[in-house]
Amino acid sequence: LLGAAQLHTEDGSLVPLGSRRRTLALLAMAAVGGQFGIPREKALALLWPEETEDRARNSLRQRLFLARRAIDQKPLLRQDPDVVQIASENLAVDLWAFETAAASGRYRDAAALYMGPFLDGFAIPGLSEFDRWVESHRARLHLMAQHAMEQAARASAVSGDAVGAVTWWRHLAILDPLSSRVALELVNALVAAGDLPAALNLARSHEAAVWRELDVPPDPTFTRQVHQLAGRARNSGAQSSVA
Repeated sequence: LLGAAQLHTEDGSLVPLGSRRRTLALLAMAAVGGQFGIPREKALALLWPEETEDRARNSLRQRLFLARRAIDQKPLLRQDPDVVQIASENLAVDLWAFETAAASGRYRDAAALYMGPFLDGFAIPGLSEFDRWVESHRARLHLMAQHAMEQAARASAVSGDAVGAVTWWRHLAILDPLSSRVALELVNALVAAGDLPAALNLARSHEAAVWRELDVPPDPTFTRQVHQLAGRARNSGAQSSVA
């Protein structure tokens, strides 16, 4: 569910769902609910808002049947009169692994599991309430990923892993490209890793992006520290020339 929504067998083979977008949506909704699943009434309201109750319930039963047949006749969703739940004995969910790692402070693991936004690029035309449900969870998980990546970067720096710190700050900069705070952390990480030219190049790119997208200069703290770095680079160049 993190990145493009896909269903795989244990050997990594992609399970074709064709046009069964509501089946995949139902799996996603049940997965977000964790051990509690999602109430059937909420699933009906989000996925079949215009249908009569009987037609909506029949559509839900069809999706449950399709989910049951998806992989070797193993049920992916549990049968329950009130809720829709993932059959966790048959289906592993990357979202669960990500949330568990983040909650237990295993930030490097959590950051590595975040392969992209929740249900990235997934939409069902005409289901505005479902779209809002997706956006709310997408935003929540995005913030969790940002926190995990920042903590992973800081832990790497503390342990002396300068390259690891650069890697995680770079991932975070991709998630939040217009944050001058994050950009400055990445610049400083590159300096700590001994790559001053890359740090200055990144600073110039960030400044240009902020001007282009926001039509304002970067944060004054960012600008001041980058100017100091540029001065260090010029002084270092001058000393090398004299030598």
